[in-house]
Order: sequence, then C-alpha cells, then structure tokens
Amino acid sequence: MWCSGCMFDCLENTLQQRIHHEKTERSAEQQLDYLAQIGLYEAAQLVFVDESSVDCCTTYRGHVWSIQGTKAQCKTFFVCSQRFSVLPAISLNDGILHCDVVEGSFCGNTFKQFIE
Repeated sequence: MWCSGCMFDCLENTLQQRIHHEKTERSAEQQLDYLAQIGLYEAAQLVFVDESSVDCCTTYRGHVWSIQGTKAQCKTFFVCSQRFSVLPAISLNDGILHCDVVEGSFCGNTFKQFIE
C-alpha cells in the first residue's frame, strides 16, 4: 500500500499479519510430478504420519502485545517437566492405525522402527 506523507499516518489502518515466504526451492515441475504419482492411489490406500510433542511449558505464550514503553509480562509457575512425543499413523477410512508415545523426542532410528 502506498501512502503519501509520513509512513506512520497509515499505521492506524493496518493490521499485524504473518508474512508469506514463497520458497525458492519450489519447482512447478516437481509438484506436477508428485501430483501425477500420488493421483494413482485411492484415498483409502494412503496413510499419514505426523509427530507431535507436549510438555507443561508448551501452553505458555512466547509473544504478547503490550503498550509501548511497558514490559510485557505474565506471571506463571515454572515447572520443569518431562517432554513426551506422539507419532500416529492415520488412515482416512480407518482413523488411527497405530500410535507410539515416547519420553523425549523421536530420532531417526525410532521413526524408522515405527514405519517398519
């Protein structure tokens, strides 16, 4: 958006938004190849795997808004807790097929064992 005069005059009409970064590594040809390959399968044949983790500190916010010149703070209890990771295999038709929970994080070896 172009504004005449001082840039700060325009700030009252703006919103803070996340910027979208277009990846330079993306290749339209590779995307078309992937779509052609994955299109050969039925939805029922696909299984998705996604790791997630949680600990007591996960729910605390890292960034907040505050009035300029004041300190942004939130009083919380400090709890040093264990971290757990969950790795489910999910099918569109059958839901969760298998799920592993480990203390800490999954490494390459534990992920490979899960897939096998």
